[in-house]
Amino acid sequence: MSKLPITVLMITKNESYHIADSIKNLSDFASEILIVDSYSTDNTVDLALSLGAKVIQRKFINFGEQWGFTVNSEEISYPWSMKLDPDERLSVNTKNEIKRVIEEDLYDGFYLRWRLWFMGKDLRIKSKPLLRLWKTGKCNFSNKIVNEQPVVNGKCRNLNGFIDHLDCSNLHQWYSKQNLYSTLEAKSMFLNNKNDFKNHDYRFSFSKRNLLLKIYKFMPFKNFFLFLYLLFIVGAIKSGKIGIIWASLRVEVYKMRNYKYIEMKFNNQPYSPPNEPLGKPNNNAIQTK
Repeated sequence: MSKLPITVLMITKNESYHIADSIKNLSDFASEILIVDSYSTDNTVDLALSLGAKVIQRKFINFGEQWGFTVNSEEISYPWSMKLDPDERLSVNTKNEIKRVIEEDLYDGFYLRWRLWFMGKDLRIKSKPLLRLWKTGKCNFSNKIVNEQPVVNGKCRNLNGFIDHLDCSNLHQWYSKQNLYSTLEAKSMFLNNKNDFKNHDYRFSFSKRNLLLKIYKFMPFKNFFLFLYLLFIVGAIKSGKIGIIWASLRVEVYKMRNYKYIEMKFNNQPYSPPNEPLGKPNNNAIQTK
């Protein structure tokens, strides 16, 4: 297929395991790939540049702030923007569907579903649509520490296509990632970050999620019921043993986040993950503050 007038946007930090395959997956699809890298210490930037991506190096503050910078970057050259992570892939059918709706030009943004792969297996769990494609200039992000969400000013609709989320290469990497995210989520809970956007659909989903989290905190046998919910309502049981492992580990992540939140409350002080070392600026990348 001919390349579409899309700039694919990514943020990275030490993504050398995924970045080459990610860019190659988009080589027949996107006219431009713009990466905002948080000074990786591996060869993420070199790989991305060698494969034709445009790279900006910028210090990381939090996910919402980094994405807010990225979607408003003056380096975006095309009328459509798409948010992807380095561990996500698009199928031929999804690319063709995106091509069709862009040519129709009836909407300002589009949602795609997420297909999660865990331990090399498609979990076949239920997933809510994610807002990932929009007209450039019509999107912004809440300034949240983690679990940032895009908000598009305009009409949006769901697509049938999937984004395949390959997640981590192994469980060692998965545990490290969950340790990081659970700390950030606990800190966000402690600081009680508020979404200040006025988009009705977004406010509803944000409020509903917060309400469920509050109910979850006070439920008796909550971890057992969460495990059953992930197995039978979300559908992890359909993937057999790997689905059961995933559901069990997700419960552990919830517990980890809540224990960290309790620790912060006991000490009346939030904390952040330890600062990771920063790589050197790359002469071929765009440098910004």
